[in-house]
Amino acid sequence: SESHRVYLVADGFGGPKRGGVAAKGALSTMRAYLKGRRRVELSDLRDAVKRANREIGERMKGDPTLEGMGTTVTGV
Repeated sequence: SESHRVYLVADGFGGPKRGGVAAKGALSTMRAYLKGRRRVELSDLRDAVKRANREIGERMKGDPTLEGMGTTVTGV
């Protein structure tokens, strides 16, 4: 059986605390969304990024001290 892996890197911004929260949250959300898939398609990656973006937005709404946080994500 062939093994295919996805490697992701996130670099948060918005200050040390907020950037770290955004980057870790994005990776955690994406990992959970993609976990268990035998094959990851480009559409799966797009959906994972969209889901992570929504989660970050919801987190900011729930905690005003996180306003302005965000992250970049790249992967292979």
